[in-house]
Amino acid sequence: MSVDEIKTPSSHLAAVRDVIGAAFEPPLERAIDKAIVVPFPKGPDSKRKWDKMWGRDVVSYGYVAVPRLLLEAQRRLGLSSTQAMILLHLCNYWWEPGKHPWPAKKKLAHFLNLSERQVQRILGELEDAGFIKRNARFRTNGRGQTSNEYDLSGLVAKLQVLEPEFSEAREKAAALRRQAQRPGGLKSGAV
Repeated sequence: MSVDEIKTPSSHLAAVRDVIGAAFEPPLERAIDKAIVVPFPKGPDSKRKWDKMWGRDVVSYGYVAVPRLLLEAQRRLGLSSTQAMILLHLCNYWWEPGKHPWPAKKKLAHFLNLSERQVQRILGELEDAGFIKRNARFRTNGRGQTSNEYDLSGLVAKLQVLEPEFSEAREKAAALRRQAQRPGGLKSGAV
């Protein structure tokens, strides 16, 4: 599947091209500011698999790139379900490195079935905990403030700190699994 075959807004496609290039060739992975970008799967088998899982129309609507670690470390990070969902929605609007997302609180409230005040309170909690930093944005015509932009570098930094520990735990679990599969299992010796 080429980048042009994924039906997402043109700004998404431009961001994808900038970050990982036009070719979607597994196992293409590029380090970008210490982040690994893994492209959407390539080839007819991958596309059919996604289509079978989600349905063609759902897949063609687009997707959000979110590190798995954010989901698996939610409890460790002390994030409530609502805080995590707000972070996921902010990730939905974060399309390019260095350009912070800026969805309106009203839009977030609508998607999450919350009041704007609840969203504002939770964004404040996330900022106090160091996950985000809200930066005011102002209209170019000088007529007041528009939606804030949300710097997610605090979240990224927290995940980067946790990643080695989570990776080590995954490697140890894999080693234990391999040992358990051998004749004699875990009783036969060191891992």
